[in-house]
Amino acid sequence: KSCEDRKWLMKLLITPFYIQLFYLIINFILSMNTMKYIRLCIIIFIWLKISIASLNAQELKIGNQLREITVANVINYSTDNIKLSDLNKKLIIFDFWQTGCLSCIKAFPKIDSLQNEFTEEIQFILVTTESKDSIQRFLKRYKKVKLPSVPCVTGDTILSRMFPHQSVPHHVWLDSN
Repeated sequence: KSCEDRKWLMKLLITPFYIQLFYLIINFILSMNTMKYIRLCIIIFIWLKISIASLNAQELKIGNQLREITVANVINYSTDNIKLSDLNKKLIIFDFWQTGCLSCIKAFPKIDSLQNEFTEEIQFILVTTESKDSIQRFLKRYKKVKLPSVPCVTGDTILSRMFPHQSVPHHVWLDSN
């Protein structure tokens, strides 16, 4: 039996983790009843979908080329989506923010005035991971706070993965190239 245990341990050590995980999941599924099996399949499907989406939004470094990207859930813009290539070769400045960030909110008037002054050269885009509803509730509650007249991406998942950061405000500049 100890020889058998050693073989199993050696196999465990040299087998990649994802294969081990797959093997454990299959064994677990085979031991379940039908309803649990269906629930688990749904969870695995959702997990795979999220994993594939995160592969599409890989972290960029300074100097990398940005592939064609369309960002959804946009407010203060003519459509719900922004295709970055449609911004006419402007300098794009992403301003990552949250409703709990006082310095982010205090910067709104400055962003608005810079956007108005450099309309042809620069496009500011506010980006938050908070939902559209959350932003609208915040603006309704704090009537003195006005979003700048620039596009605002709400419920973001893609840009935050492409440009990871630990805190807000966080700014990313994309040149026209």
